[in-house]
This record gives sequence, C-alpha cells and structure tokens, in this order.
Amino acid sequence: MPSNINMKWIQTSSLESLDPAIPVRQVYVWFITTNKKILIVSKDGQSWQLPGGKPDTGEAPPQTAVRELYEETGVRLEDASSLIFFGYNDVIIVEEDGVENRFFQLRYYVKSASPSFELPLTTEGEDQLQVEEDKIMHVQAVDIAQAKELIPWLEKSSEYDAIEALQVLK
Repeated sequence: MPSNINMKWIQTSSLESLDPAIPVRQVYVWFITTNKKILIVSKDGQSWQLPGGKPDTGEAPPQTAVRELYEETGVRLEDASSLIFFGYNDVIIVEEDGVENRFFQLRYYVKSASPSFELPLTTEGEDQLQVEEDKIMHVQAVDIAQAKELIPWLEKSSEYDAIEALQVLK
C-alpha cells in the first residue's frame, strides 16, 4: 500500500513536453456530447471515473484513448484526430519503504457530434481477460453537476479548472 501519492497537474497542448524517460501509465478521456453531458464509467456502480486506462505495449497515447473509450463506453471514434490533448498529471507514489514510482496520467477531451441519448452506451467491449474487479461494468452520460457529485476529486482539481478554462462544457 502506498504511503504517499503526489500529483501535479500540468496544463499543456503538447505531448512533446513529456519527459520520455517517465512512463505514461494511464490515459483518460473527457467525452462531451452536444447536449453537454460527459461520459463516466464505474466498476461497481459506486465509484465513478472518466473512461480510460493503461496503454498496451507499444501503443501511442491517442490510440489508448480511442481503444479505452470504445471498450468502456461503446463509443467508437473513427480515429484519434478528434482527440485534443490538454494536459497531464505528474504522479509520484512513495511506497512505505521509501521507493518512488513516477508516471504520467494523460488527459484528452473530445466533443461529440451527437447528443448523449443517441450514443450506444455499453461496456460490452471491455477486455474480458481482465480480472473481474478491474472490469468497467457501468457507463452513463451525466451533466457536470452530477459528475462532480459522483467523482469527488473532480471539483477541486486543477484538471477540472483546465477543462472549465477551455470552455468545452459551454
């Protein structure tokens, strides 16, 4: 169990700003519909998060975002060109023995051409080889107020401030 987790938000539109020596361990997507809903997912129906996950070996971050979005929500992007990179968390986990584990969590957003009620939301594409407790089992489209209630860290995060500043939820 980690003894300390430090996260620092870095707002940037360039993947080139990432230190290539530090691994990208997680990629998440803000999927925003024309009726101003965002897609959120859950393993248990209680704890919610943005769609996303771990890159496969050799997979570029935009491809991870496209794949994870489809697996966890049923929404298929034609390609990664609609994704807009807007920043990342620089994460350092300090284990109880003092060992530091540093990695990046990338964030993209995409504005859908459809309202939420036209999306074929399903988790049927989720990787069936995952252990059961890691599988996403629930997906829903919610407005930002609901998202703030269901994802407790969201409202107080610099990431949310960045999404607000980009005015993509307007």
